[in-house]
Amino acid sequence: HELLDVASDKFVTFVSGWFDPATGQAELINCGHGPLLYAPEAEAEHEVIDSHTVPLGLIDISMEPLTPWQGQLDSAALYVMTDGITESMDGDNELGFDGLVDIARGHRGQKGSHRVADIMRRFQEGTLATHDDATVLIVTSVGQGGD
Repeated sequence: HELLDVASDKFVTFVSGWFDPATGQAELINCGHGPLLYAPEAEAEHEVIDSHTVPLGLIDISMEPLTPWQGQLDSAALYVMTDGITESMDGDNELGFDGLVDIARGHRGQKGSHRVADIMRRFQEGTLATHDDATVLIVTSVGQGGD
């Protein structure tokens, strides 16, 4: 209860879940973190996974019914990132979530490690710039893109 007992400007965004590499099944709860990206390998539409509830520490959510997101990652990737990624600047324009979707479309068929390296390379080369941290975690299935 420590987070509930401190000033209201203290909170934690949080994403927690599990992934079964044998079946590709994944499940997660997003507590106030920015939207996540579910990116299928096929030409299917990408899915935005919005927050299921507020960040931890703002209100007591212990009695709040939460329905986790469920999906298959055997032929898709899950992008979890800080707002430093989506709020980064691509020249004079903010990358935004749509820009991240465009990048993810270009990642189809690639290893998870190559996807992360591509995004970080854009910051190193100056194609993307941020005033914030730029953290990205990409979850893919074993064998996807050769991983």
